[in-house]
Amino acid sequence: NCGEFDGGAITPDHCNTPEEALSDTANCVLPLACGVDGGRVEYIHPPNNDAPDQDWYSASFDGTVNARTLLRVSAGYIAPSTPVALSVTVLREGGTMSIAREIDDHGAGAPRPIDIILPYTEPNSKLLFLVADKGGRVPAVFDVRSPYFISVCTQENPDVNEPNDSPDAGGTPIPIPASGMELTGTQSGYLATDNDVDRFSIDVPANMPGPRNILYVHVTTPMELTPPPPYRLSFTLYDPNGVPIAEQVTPNAFLRADLATAKLVRVPGRYTLVVQGYKANPNDMTVVAGDLRQRYDVTVRVMRDEDVAEPDDSLAEGDAKATVLGVGNSLTVRGRISYVPDPAYVVVDLPPAAGYTTLYARLTASSTAGRFAPLSGPKDRQLRILSPVQAMGAMTGPARCKADPVACPKGYVNNDTILQGLVAQVCDSSTDAGFGQCLWAERNQTEVTNFANLRNMQASIPVAPHGGNQRFYIVVGDEGNNWADDVEWTLFVRSDDDPDEARFAGGPVAGSANGQLSGVLTHGYGRTLEYDLGLCAERPDTCRGVRSPNDYDAVPTDTDPFLVDLPATMDETWGLSWDIFKVDGGTLPGELLIGLGFGAADGGASRNVSTGYVSSNFSPWYSDVLTDRVFGWERTDMGSFVRVTARPNQCLCFQGAFPRVTMTMSLVDRNDYAPLRYQLNNSTSGWTGIYPGDGGMPAPCGLRQGDGGLGTYACGLP
Repeated sequence: NCGEFDGGAITPDHCNTPEEALSDTANCVLPLACGVDGGRVEYIHPPNNDAPDQDWYSASFDGTVNARTLLRVSAGYIAPSTPVALSVTVLREGGTMSIAREIDDHGAGAPRPIDIILPYTEPNSKLLFLVADKGGRVPAVFDVRSPYFISVCTQENPDVNEPNDSPDAGGTPIPIPASGMELTGTQSGYLATDNDVDRFSIDVPANMPGPRNILYVHVTTPMELTPPPPYRLSFTLYDPNGVPIAEQVTPNAFLRADLATAKLVRVPGRYTLVVQGYKANPNDMTVVAGDLRQRYDVTVRVMRDEDVAEPDDSLAEGDAKATVLGVGNSLTVRGRISYVPDPAYVVVDLPPAAGYTTLYARLTASSTAGRFAPLSGPKDRQLRILSPVQAMGAMTGPARCKADPVACPKGYVNNDTILQGLVAQVCDSSTDAGFGQCLWAERNQTEVTNFANLRNMQASIPVAPHGGNQRFYIVVGDEGNNWADDVEWTLFVRSDDDPDEARFAGGPVAGSANGQLSGVLTHGYGRTLEYDLGLCAERPDTCRGVRSPNDYDAVPTDTDPFLVDLPATMDETWGLSWDIFKVDGGTLPGELLIGLGFGAADGGASRNVSTGYVSSNFSPWYSDVLTDRVFGWERTDMGSFVRVTARPNQCLCFQGAFPRVTMTMSLVDRNDYAPLRYQLNNSTSGWTGIYPGDGGMPAPCGLRQGDGGLGTYACGLP
């Protein structure tokens, strides 16, 4: 049986049977030496009588092998390519029982090394090693140009905790002695061998630091390796009943592991931590290779729950501490997201009210760090306002919550499947099948947003007059309830009278074209001026504004509509200014948007536009030329309020063809959810088509570019 080198020389084909592996000491017995230089170099020869080439080797182990000995088998091709998909099988001396097998099935790519690492605890013994192509291919594959190498050696396991793979052993103990106001312990390990599983036991005593306690587990690796380890580190934490209560996995093998969880200790006893290479499918039989280089460290802490509002993790616990919140009263609650999951239910009952009110909630987080680093994952603190929806007739509470817009208002359009799905999910989320949970408002703290000025954790919802107590749930947590940071948060809740809402309950209120219009804007989501000016002017019927990413309000933005009859003259210049009053020592809640709906005297079709303060230059209504831009507003801080005045170069005007206008006030660019008080100042005068231009010289307006009719000035605002 012969093969040929690339240069044409003949190389003998040895080690073709298990018997040769045990008897041919010159060619088939492997010395115990790690690496390419310490092993054998050989070829996969052409088939013999159609039988593919198989190379058998043996190795002997002396009495120094013990419980912490590792067997390491390295094999592979040094060449950049080979048709052989190298297979290495480790067998006991009899040659019939396999211990391990790995295949380099590299396809058309470059060959990859095989590295088998497994515990071997049998002194004074022998093993057989079968090297061949993966097989099953016709004709059989061989390579007499490039040789493979194989080496076998033993090493001491760097993991001093081994053996700790078996559940029967109970796991390596992690002692947690008292350290100040908590219990703390550490341990280290290696996933050194193939399919290695390391188990640790954590005995949480009954005499813990506080009446409620948190078990914090942190698993890290000290460095990033090159090349990275052949696995993604993961862990699973089990409670004393053997139930998994937390799982974490490193996103990819190139990153240092930084995995942590925090769980409420509901019962003392033995908790078990299992560290292993990640498998997406537990039934996957693929070998997860080990790595002798990568140490991981485990830190365990047991600390008292510092959340003074606990227990409040469920509706039932929140209901037990419900607070009656009368108009003009407030409530302050402090808490923490200290474990997973850790929502907080704050329940308030609004007593009977003959008038309109609002329910306001504000969530703030302390700048002081928690006792442990935030768990991995997005920082997504969340605030929700919910209300129960009772069953009615044959309709269950959840079904009524989803279908009845009176019982549960819907702040989305029909084609908005994301928000529709969110509301439906919340409706179905109650553990009590008798009622649903209506989502009135949701605020999500996000790291990145395109609307930075809308990043506030505040909400204000309208409450209609009601006879009996009206219950609301204010829920503080994180999106998905899978994150914690132990940072103290403060929730402020207030119930306010909203008499201004009654003024507009029946529709637009009569206003004056030469006088003042005033009101208060309270509830609703935070829209942006740029969006509303650009789209609402064209499609006011579909304009719903913009929410901060992932935020929701069941009731659209509060609006104050006024119906104004214009002077019965042909065209009129419109003088416009407004005041926005500050709150809380100088905060400006937001900006004012004015929607204008122009109607004919006979009630015919109307035209709609919007206007509001813009800090930069913009194209006026009378020009289609992009370079013909004006600075059209003056803004003055008056101390307790800000005044915005329209400059004459806007040429604001009313056309005689539309003698009636609806002016609808709404709030945009909201920075704060305190009520916004405003005062609008209207005036009209004869239309001249002239305004004071640069240098005081008269300048024309009203001639739209491309309209023709040179010298004709048209009042074209609508």
